[in-house]
Amino acid sequence: FKCITVCHAGAAFTFSSIHKKRPIHQILCHMESGHLKSFSRDKQVRRWCRANNVPIREFDQTGVTRCLQNRDDFSKKFHKFLNQKIVETPTASELAQMRQSRLLDLEKEHIKLHGKCNTL
Repeated sequence: FKCITVCHAGAAFTFSSIHKKRPIHQILCHMESGHLKSFSRDKQVRRWCRANNVPIREFDQTGVTRCLQNRDDFSKKFHKFLNQKIVETPTASELAQMRQSRLLDLEKEHIKLHGKCNTL
């Protein structure tokens, strides 16, 4: 079963190509603290999402908070993150159902993406 496609192309352009053939209803991603290039990409994706009315939801994976005005509440927020309930791993049957209903098969749906793309 092939479920990950890696594209060496702009994220917003890739989303546009997919969205034209099969509407994107939402984007789920993890919150990232990275370098200027990834920050610029994230801003482009957010603009694309706003322009196309596609909600984007970021999940915190490290407890690092971006854009703090000061560090006064960092410790309190970090401990709140550490004490959150861990999301349960899907069962094998739940995972199979997700694969059938939520994943996109680029070849089957005849979606051509710009740049070099490989499905793993």
